[in-house]
Parts: sequence; structure tokens; C-alpha cells
Amino acid sequence: MGATPGNLPDDIGRRLDQIAAELAAEAKSGGSAAADRPHQPATGQAADQGADQGAGRAAGQAADRPAGLWSGSGLPFATQGRRPTERPWRRWRGHRVTARMRRRERPPGSDGPAARPATRPAGARRSPVATAVLVPVLVLVVLIGVGYALFRLHIESASAGTVGQPGLTQSDQPTSLVPAFTAADPFVGSPAESYADGSAGLTWPGPAAVGQFTAGQVLAAYQAVKQLLIAANLNKPTLEGAAPAAFAALLVPQQRAWFDQHLDHIGLTKAGKQRSSRSWVTSFAPGSASLVGSVIKVTGSMSAAAADFDARQVLRVRTDFLFVYPVQQPGEPDSRMRIVVRYIATVDFGNWDDAATGPLQPWISSQDGGVAGIRCGINDGFVHPYYPGGPPDSVQPSGRAYNPYNLRQPWPSATCAPTTGT
Repeated sequence: MGATPGNLPDDIGRRLDQIAAELAAEAKSGGSAAADRPHQPATGQAADQGADQGAGRAAGQAADRPAGLWSGSGLPFATQGRRPTERPWRRWRGHRVTARMRRRERPPGSDGPAARPATRPAGARRSPVATAVLVPVLVLVVLIGVGYALFRLHIESASAGTVGQPGLTQSDQPTSLVPAFTAADPFVGSPAESYADGSAGLTWPGPAAVGQFTAGQVLAAYQAVKQLLIAANLNKPTLEGAAPAAFAALLVPQQRAWFDQHLDHIGLTKAGKQRSSRSWVTSFAPGSASLVGSVIKVTGSMSAAAADFDARQVLRVRTDFLFVYPVQQPGEPDSRMRIVVRYIATVDFGNWDDAATGPLQPWISSQDGGVAGIRCGINDGFVHPYYPGGPPDSVQPSGRAYNPYNLRQPWPSATCAPTTGT
């Protein structure tokens, strides 16, 4: 008759109780005890019955545990990395959770695998959150560096802008912020070094009779034009941006009224000329420039001839002069540069008040030329210097480079043309 739990020998019963206790301990510790316990074979019918009963007890205890803790191999899944029933998209997260569980399950001094180090070992995968933050930061740093390099390159290679009618840009502005010249010698190294100082450069040929006009009338016309040029390009208040009163006073009343009325106009005409009559004079935008030294270099020519104008004979004087100004931003000697103004004008002399006698009066029938070394795109009649190292112009020059010192070459027709330098 087979043994039953009630009549098993004491040693077999105790052994079965011991097996049950060990199985329970294995379930709690993740199976380490069962894996480490040496195998003890049982003999005889009592051993078979005890094993069956112990297995039954263990199966009952295992049935009480949550589903999914045991794999097909009989080992706790916590030692295998992730559940076999996990969805693929949860594998990474399951792995991290399992690693944390394993650290908690291995108390100090245990013979299991060593706890995971607190720091991330070399070669370990970086957290996606850290990667998502780090990559945009690195990209931003690279973009800032590239943007700054391009900005510096653009500043160093940009040409100077102008505001003439038309104007010129200065393509060879010095890129290093050091004074381009000294106050004692502001024209050294430029063609203007050989020009006359100020009004001494406003010369004309020996007066001679022209048509019906006597030599005395021609001389008087030359002298009147010289005064107009001085008032327009050498008058200190006008250069500093004040009202060009000295120039306006030399005009006949009809033209003076028009000149005063158009001083504050802005923009260009359809022909590309400045709408502001201030462009008839050299007037730096207030506070934008101060002269370096007291000398303005001048060179050029004027000539006289008889001509027809408004159904009457007039004495026509043509002028073509260069005025070279050494300037700097107020208080900043490192910004020194030169501005070149080419002043081309036609002045007709006649009796404009219909008087048959009396002195001939000037009438400016055309004013042309332009300015080199100033900004493009500012059309208010003032001169706005383009200083070395300044911000780039929003309007870029176009056309062929032009030498502003070359009086034998026609002034470019482009509103803002590049230049070889000032």
C-alpha cells in the first residue's frame, strides 16, 4: 500500500516540508536558491510520493504568484532582461526597468552579479532625452559660429556705399580699424596729395571775349561761378549740415525760391536725380562727420562759351571740379577716410530780370556729378559717409568699378556704382 501524507515516516515528512520551504524561498529570491542547491536524489516509493506531493505544493504556491514572472525555462524573467510577451516598442523601457529591479534584488554581499555602476560606462547608449536636448544645442552653436564668420567676411569684403546723384561706392575701404592717415597729412598716398588747397584750386583760363560778351564779362562770370562753388562745397556751416544760406544768396530770386522750397525733399526723380535741392551743395548729414584737419583739396577746370537759352543769347560757363574731404566719425580717428565729390555744373549768365543793361546774372541750368565713399540708398540730399567696419548697406552697388579721381572719364550713369577707392 502506498504511503500517504498521514502515515509517511517522520524523516520523509520532514524532508518534504524542507523542500516546500526551499521552493517558497526560491520564489521570493528569484530562483537563486533552487539554482544553487545541490541535487539530492530520493529513493523508493516514499521518495517518489514525497516528490509528487512537494511538486504539488510548489505548483499551488506558483499558481498564487502573478502571471508572467516565469519563463519557459523555469527561471525568473528578471534575470533575462525583458518579458517574452512584451511588445517590441516597449523593449527599451522594459530593459531599463529590469536593470533597476536587478539592482534592488542584489543586496550588498550577495553572490549574484555586481550592481550596475552609478555612472554610465563608456560605450553605453545615451538617454534619448539627453540626445534630444544635446543635438539641437550643438547645431545652434555651429550655426552661430558659421553666421558670425560669414558676417565678418561680408563686412570685410563689402564695398562702401554712396548717396550721390548718381553715387559711387568705395570698394577698397581699409578693413583694419587703424587710422588711414594722420591729421597732419590726410592726403598722403592719394591723387589728391598734389591738388591745390581749397579755393586756390578753382581756376579758369585767361579771360577773353566770347561772341558778343566782352573779356570783362567773361572774367566776371568766372568769378561769380567761383563764389558759387565755394558756397556749395567749401562753406563750413553748409558742410556741417546747416541751411545752405550762403549758396542760396548767390542765386537770382526766382531760382532761390525754388531752391529753398526743395531742400527737404526725399527720393529720386525718374531720371535718377535727387529730388532734394540740397544735393546742389556738399552737406554732411548732421553729426555724421567731422573734417580731419583744415584743408580740402580741389582740382578741375571751367570754360566759357556763347549759347542760346530760352530764346536769348547767354554766356555759358561749364565747370568740372573734384573736392576731396578727409573725414572721420566724430571722436573716432580709427574711422578716417576720404570723400570725393565731383561737381559738374552749367551756369548760364544773362539779364534774367529783362533789363537790357546791367550785370549778367547766374542761372544754374544743370547740376551733375556725384559722391564717392558714401552709402547707397539714402536719398535725402545729405552726404552719409560709409566708414570702414560699418554695417553693410541694404542697397548694393552695380556696374563697373570707377576711379573717382579720373576727370577724363564721364561720371557713371548708375545710381550707385562701385569705385576703385578714395
